[in-house]
Amino acid sequence: MNSTRYFAMDALTEQAKGVPIDFFASQYPGRLRGAQRAELDENRRSSDRTAEDLRELTDTVDRLTLACKALWELLCEHSSLQEEDLLTKIRDIDLADGKLDGKASPSPLTCSQCDRANSQRRTRCLYCGEELPPSSIL
Repeated sequence: MNSTRYFAMDALTEQAKGVPIDFFASQYPGRLRGAQRAELDENRRSSDRTAEDLRELTDTVDRLTLACKALWELLCEHSSLQEEDLLTKIRDIDLADGKLDGKASPSPLTCSQCDRANSQRRTRCLYCGEELPPSSIL
């Protein structure tokens, strides 16, 4: 056997040579051990799920972009708002958390009982158990 084939065999048994096992699976299909084949299959399934999740997120962003454009056009048609007004409001909302980072961070809910901050995802205070007011729609 030549040295390349020995290297391939070493990589199949050790997986420590830095070459993806998928390469050797295509070159030497009968050489994968049971655990290696199971790991390879699980990695492929995980990759497929990730690709599907990405497609779903892309579709969601596209639908939300369309809805935002439609809402903005309706507002422009039925009010005196201008694009500058929108950009100012976007900047104000972005800066509400103290950072101009292009993200709308939810502001925490303050418990009326103990005056401590809680996540907007909570319905009860993490510290005293008091029921929190419902968070905003967005």
